[in-house]
This record gives sequence, structure tokens and C-alpha cells, in this order.
Amino acid sequence: MRKYLINRFGVVMALILLFMHLPFVPTQASESVDFIFAEQYQDGQGVFSKRRYVDANGNEVDLTGGYSHAILSYSAHEEELPSSYDSRDYGYVTSVKSQGNSANCWAFSTISALESDSIIKGIDSVETADYSEAHLAWFNGKSFTENEEDPTYGDGYNYESPFLEGGSWEITAVTLSRGSGLAEESEYPFYPYNLSAMGNYNEADRYNTSAGVTIESAQGFSDTTEIKHWIIDHGSITAGIYYDDGFLNSETYAHYTTASGLMNHQITIVGWDDNYSVDNFYSTNAPEGNGAWLCKNSWTEHWGNDGYFWVSYYDASLDYFAGFTTREADYYKNYTYNGVVWNSAYSRKTATQLANVFTASGNELLSAISTYTIMENVNVKATIYKNLRSNYYTPTEGTKAATLEMTLEKQGYHTIYLDEEIALNPGEIFSVVLELSHDSGSINIPVEYNGQTDMKYACKDKQSFINLNAAYENWQDAQFYDMQNVYIQAFTKCNHQYETSVSQSTCISQGSEVTACVQCGDVESEILLPIGEHRFSKWSHYIYDEETGRNVSTRSCDFCGEVHSKSIGANKIMLEDFLEMIFSRIEKAIRLWFMIT
Repeated sequence: MRKYLINRFGVVMALILLFMHLPFVPTQASESVDFIFAEQYQDGQGVFSKRRYVDANGNEVDLTGGYSHAILSYSAHEEELPSSYDSRDYGYVTSVKSQGNSANCWAFSTISALESDSIIKGIDSVETADYSEAHLAWFNGKSFTENEEDPTYGDGYNYESPFLEGGSWEITAVTLSRGSGLAEESEYPFYPYNLSAMGNYNEADRYNTSAGVTIESAQGFSDTTEIKHWIIDHGSITAGIYYDDGFLNSETYAHYTTASGLMNHQITIVGWDDNYSVDNFYSTNAPEGNGAWLCKNSWTEHWGNDGYFWVSYYDASLDYFAGFTTREADYYKNYTYNGVVWNSAYSRKTATQLANVFTASGNELLSAISTYTIMENVNVKATIYKNLRSNYYTPTEGTKAATLEMTLEKQGYHTIYLDEEIALNPGEIFSVVLELSHDSGSINIPVEYNGQTDMKYACKDKQSFINLNAAYENWQDAQFYDMQNVYIQAFTKCNHQYETSVSQSTCISQGSEVTACVQCGDVESEILLPIGEHRFSKWSHYIYDEETGRNVSTRSCDFCGEVHSKSIGANKIMLEDFLEMIFSRIEKAIRLWFMIT
């Protein structure tokens, strides 16, 4: 009995000592979460899709924190802008395309904006920038991957006819940020009047980034002055409109409508003219003042003014402005669990934390992270943890490697570059933790949630974590709140492991000494070696040449085939004669030996 009491006492003391050495972290009881759901809805012809948010009772909710209609909303620095501007004058706009019978105006508008930004940045040129709308539209509508090893497996939808489906800039941003494109038009051409000739691409085509360009950001805008500055800096911006021939002056191709809240088409704005006369619009349907946007359409260069038309500043339907930026597709790995756009959000009155945990696949350098916001001016504190233990329960059970703080001014998709790259080893577990807050006190977070739409989501244990109140340490797996993955990505570069290999020169080719990465194949250096010498085979047996009357032996170079020959004697030497002579001499030698002995 005494021994039993001593053992119990020892266990209790051990537990006390253990807790004395643990850091004190305040905790909070688990809370329930009220979801707000995102809906895709289409107007008019159903070729353009817009997102709105509703609560559990179906009431529309504004989660954007200031994102509103852009028309006649001006900010400071208006005087810095020219009264007119046209990105085409600077070679920033690619040629007008044709969407034909498809519903993919959103893809053409987005691609055009991405091409313009890549041209301005010098990643591409106006002569060569031509990215595939067909690839984007197909994998946007076929977001559900068949590859069970893909970390996004289980997310998405599988539309029967992606080329007849509408889209939005938010959906497009997720498709591209996942790594699905941008691909070259030459590989996946768009056939505007033969839609069946496109699509049915292989799963291996999903992550084709042959254009060498990928998305960096996609941001919503609500201010006319900011839109103009964006066009100057990035070449163009996308927008939605309710187009109708009845609102278009077919002589000047000037469009104006008083119908607000409706959209059925997406276009690309490439310029403006503050003095574009009201007289260019129908007199019976004229805007209240001068000024119009110069818009690129996707109905061939034979429509409108060489494929362009004007939309009044006062057009009540013009809305849903979005700007895109690009970067080179030079990442080694894109770590993400998100295969499709969010369909839900949750709201908090306090700062909240999100995290994704990933496992490095090789020797890598973590260089950037990304996330999505549905509000303007979101305060972000990003923390990277590495060397998480294998049986982690929270995303902070590792070594803090970096912390960044910033404010994301616009709603949308954002790439955040680290101040210093973080080295990761093969199999190392690391996490990206985001603390999000808003000066208003309320923060709205986009998440994956099954149940409200035809979008499906999948999440595995210990991938995504949520801490509803950042003031407390109360991490829960996202699935605890019936959520799936949160929207956090990580981008790495290859941490090159170089080795040198040598290929020998021959008489017909130069050898080389190549130092290349064994992981990604990047070539650090290549030295060409001098041309080498012949490598001859052994001399052949002598063969009697009837023409020369001599016995000839030859050999040839293994590389170039050059033949060398030599000859002896003027008498015919046959192999049989040669062997008979040898055997005869051996026989005489044996007889002589026996005679002596």
C-alpha cells in the first residue's frame, strides 16, 4: 500500500513540474460560428457572374467594408490625371479577339488585362503576349481534379460545358492562383464558332504555365480616380456591364443605360476621355454629362470601332471593376489546398487567426505567401513557423522564422513577398499563420464550407486551423467549425543542390562539363570541351585483296566511321594456311623435345 501511495505521489509531482515549465497562454471556450454564404448569380444572357453574400435567412449582407459602385466616386489627386488616356498608344494592349458563340467574355477580359500588365512589366511583349482563354475557361469550369494525389482533390465543380458558363474575377483568380495557367494560346487555341473542337484536355494540362506568367494579384476597385491610375500603371482593368443594342449608338458605338444592378457582359477598359461628348449617345437616351471609358470588347475587330466602344461615365450598369497583376511563373512549388473559389465567410468582432500547415517536398526556399480578402483595408500579421513536430496539434508548434505586418488596401487576391527567404528541408513541416483584423472592429473571412452551393470542398485533418479570437490561444482544426480549408498559399523556390557531370569529347562532337541542380535541373554553368580524338576498333584479320595482291587489315573509328588500313606481303595468306603453318611448327617442336629427352 505504501509503495502504491509513493507511486501516485510521484506521478502527481511529475505533472506539477511539467505544467510549471509550460508557458502560460490564456484560453477561451470553443465558440460557434455563424456563416454568411456567397452566391453566384447571373443577369441577362447569363454570361457574366457576380458574387453577393446572404445570411442564413437569405438576406443580402455587405461584407466588403466599403467596396461600392464606382461611378462618379472620386478620391484625391484627380488633378494629376490627364483628361484622356489610351493604353494602345503605348503598346500595352494586345489584339482584339473573338469569343464567338461562347459565354467566356470574362475569360477574354481577364486574359487581356493580364497580358497588358505583363507587357508593362517587361515579362512579355505586345507581339508575343497571347495567353489561352480556352485553357482558362476549361479548367475554370472543370475545377474538380481527377488526381487523388493533388492537395486540392475534392474541391470544385465539374460543369458539362465550361465554354457556355459565366464567370467572375474572383473565381478566375482562384483558378489562376492554384497554378492552372497561364498557358500559351498556340497550345490551346480558342475556336469561337466551333466550341466542340476545344476542351477535353488531359489532367496533365491543368497546371500548364507555358506562358511563363502567372497571377500576382486580383483586386476590386470602387473609385474612379484609382481606376484611372490603375489603367496608367497596369494597362487596363476589367468591368461588368449590362449591354443591350438598344442602349448603343451604332454610329459612334457609345453605350449608356440607366439600368443599375444588372450585368450580362464583361469588358476591358483601356482608357478614357473626360470630354467625350454627350452628343455621341442617343439623344433620347443621353447621359447627364460628358465623359466615357474606352472599352475593348471580345466580338472581333470587325465590331464597333475596330473592336472597341465607349461607355459613359454615367452608365448605371457599369460596375464590378477588377485589376490584375502578373509575375513570372518561377516558383518551384505552389502549396495550396484550395481548388475553387470560396462560397462562404464568417464574421468576427475581434482579430482572428487562420493557418495552413504544409510539408516541404524538397530543398526549398519559402519566398512568398498569398491570401484572399473580401474587405478593404484588412490588417494582416503573417508569421511563418518551421520545424513543426510530426504530431503537431496546433500550427504554432515550431520555430518562429519570420513575421510581417501590412495592410491590404483592396479586396481580392494578394501575393505577399517575404523580406528574406526561409530555407526548408525535405519533409520539413511548416506553417503560415495569419492574424486578420479591421479598424472598424469587425473582420470578415472567406472560407470553404459545404452545403449551400454546387461547389464541393474537401479537407484533411491538420491542414487548416482557425483561432476565432487572436487574444487567446484556442486553435481548432477548421473542420471543428464545419469548415474546410482556409485560403492561404505558400510559394517556394528551389534551394539548388548543384552537381557537376562530364561528357567526354569525341572526334565529331564537343564534350561538356555541366553543373546543374539535381532537384530542378537548373544549369549553373556549362563548359564546352575541345574536340576529341578518334577511337578506333581493333585491327581486323588480314584479308587478301585481289585487286592489290596484298593482305589487308582495317580498323574504323567508333564515332565518325573513318577507316584506316594496312597491308603486308605480296602472297595470298589464307587463314587455313596460317593455322596449318602454326600447327606444323608446334608439332616439330614437340618431336624435337622428345628426341632430346
